Amino acid sequence: MGMKSPPTCLNQAHKRLAANSRVQEYVIEPEQLFVIGKEAYLYCPNGYGKSKLPNTFLEKKLGVGATTRNWASVLKLYELSL
Repeated sequence: MGMKSPPTCLNQAHKRLAANSRVQEYVIEPEQLFVIGKEAYLYCPNGYGKSKLPNTFLEKKLGVGATTRNWASVLKLYELSL
């Protein structure tokens, strides 16, 4: 998936890779959760507002702080960093 074809929602939570197994069982299709390094990416094709995995859920299950950015915000932050 390239920068030009982003998911409709991107949730980034800083946590350990091993934490993925603690929340993966709660992911309900069509949502998808990917953990890469210390970041978690939550794909929400129906919108983050309808997701069953909000920040508070992730923070509680994983015992970490979480922050959410939609893909447009991520791209803007990327542009600003150049």
